[in-house]
Amino acid sequence: MNNARRKKISEAIRLINKAKNYIQEALEEEEEAFENLSDGLQQTMRGEQMEENIGEMEDAINNIDETLESLELID
Repeated sequence: MNNARRKKISEAIRLINKAKNYIQEALEEEEEAFENLSDGLQQTMRGEQMEENIGEMEDAINNIDETLESLELID
């Protein structure tokens, strides 16, 4: 791979890491908001949706980590 393509991959990795950080921040905020709900509210549709959102963000972060690992293998 030539230097120009390596730079593109490097920039993609940087941007993906930036996006991952935004998702991580949103995940932490959603977890904190959920934890601050009373037990009763955690069992409502709102609480269940928050839990689902947390799970989806965790899945997204795991997928991003796998993508980054693949990109970092490119030489």
